[in-house]
Amino acid sequence: MAGAAPSFSEVHLVKALLALKEGKTGRKRLASLLGVGEGSVRTIIKKLSAEKLIASKPRGHELSSKGRQVVNGYLSRFSLPVGIGLDIAPGRKCCLVVVKGASERITNGLEEREVAVKSGAEGAILLKHSGGSITFPCGDILLDDYPMTKDFVMNAGTSEGDLVVVGFAGSFEKAADGAMAIVLSLVQ
Repeated sequence: MAGAAPSFSEVHLVKALLALKEGKTGRKRLASLLGVGEGSVRTIIKKLSAEKLIASKPRGHELSSKGRQVVNGYLSRFSLPVGIGLDIAPGRKCCLVVVKGASERITNGLEEREVAVKSGAEGAILLKHSGGSITFPCGDILLDDYPMTKDFVMNAGTSEGDLVVVGFAGSFEKAADGAMAIVLSLVQ
């Protein structure tokens, strides 16, 4: 008899590694950060341990040297997910990630939005840093119409050619799942 299907994805594996970047973390804290149950976290830990990306200690789990290399590789391609409140998605929790040099990998952002929705987010917004300014992929909406978003994104440390991915949902964990699903689809 087969067990239940896993209730986590590659997004959760990457989010777990990024969470462990900050130091030793216990299973309950990881479950909270990832927005999954403790059973899923146990499986995530087993998988990351089997790949020698983490080490488990009595007081929590931490990145191995191989895990730190993997995380540093990720962070050379995209930023850590940041929780923000934006006027572009009023009343929703938002997660912002900057993907280095990815602005030309998308067209109008609709396919990427679908990736976010399939990962549990309510939606996503993509912004390109191109021609010295931040713009929506489709040219008929102006970022100037969203001053809080514009200010935050302009201070997010983007460079020419970068892509800003904002996932939004009722919870930060689901917004982060959507944003990270888009990011992983672009960097792999």
